[in-house]
Amino acid sequence: MSDIHFVGEFPNKKGLQQTMSDDAELQRLMKAIASADDAAVLDLLTASPALAGATLKEGATRTAAGNSFTEIKHHVYTGDTALHVAAAAHRPEIVGKLISLGADVAARNRLGATPLHYATDGIPGSPRWNPVAQSATVACLIASGADPNAIDKNSVTPLHRAVRTRCAAAASALLDGGADPLRKNGNDSTPMMLATRQTGRGGSGSPEAKAQQAEIIRLLERYGATPWRNASSQSDHVPCRLQGARVEHVERVSGQDDRRSGSRQEYWRLSPVAKEDERQFRLELQLRLQRARGWGQKMPTPRHP
Repeated sequence: MSDIHFVGEFPNKKGLQQTMSDDAELQRLMKAIASADDAAVLDLLTASPALAGATLKEGATRTAAGNSFTEIKHHVYTGDTALHVAAAAHRPEIVGKLISLGADVAARNRLGATPLHYATDGIPGSPRWNPVAQSATVACLIASGADPNAIDKNSVTPLHRAVRTRCAAAASALLDGGADPLRKNGNDSTPMMLATRQTGRGGSGSPEAKAQQAEIIRLLERYGATPWRNASSQSDHVPCRLQGARVEHVERVSGQDDRRSGSRQEYWRLSPVAKEDERQFRLELQLRLQRARGWGQKMPTPRHP
């Protein structure tokens, strides 16, 4: 079903044609942005500056996936603007131009996504992946008033998306801009939970994505997020003896069934890859805890076997 709306009781044919024409012009602008055709973008905006703030009347739906820009691997939905596409394309100079012409940084599509949500999407290791441009796009939007903690209809923030797509530069720019590292999405998952689990996002298993994942975990820890602090249930709490461990050194293990409760008990332990340097790990942890408490005592130099 079309998302075209009319003012008045009896829409006329001229009004329908005008709406379709407006969408066609906006789609041409979006296509030029996605294709990095800056000359066409400037021509279209010069001829019709109002396109900077126009919203798409009909976009992709569950049954019709049309309006997809393969250049940036992005669908556009009803309510999307040229700013959404410029953000998804990581084009900070076009983002700035559109905002100067009146584009709304808080515009939402039918899914509740803002341009900042789109700016956090990316595929590490892909030919067009550019972390520097992505970070600049995120920073430009936030500096122009975009809310770093805006939520879509699934209570997903831009930081949740950046973590899920394994884009560390975007996550860093969001955290610097005031994004909440402890905020939960609609599935009750924090950014750290998404960072330490497989999210099902395509390409998240590539070497580039895994390197980005490790950097994201470091960023979140720097801003106060930890695996045990963000646990959603009591069984998710990492015991004190493992707090401060590198995430890849900690695993949750399913144990024996509890005959009384009928539930399977779970516990945390150091993963096998860490056992060979467990003593080194414990000394590092002890030093970390002492520094946190302000003791400042000199620690013994770890000995290697």
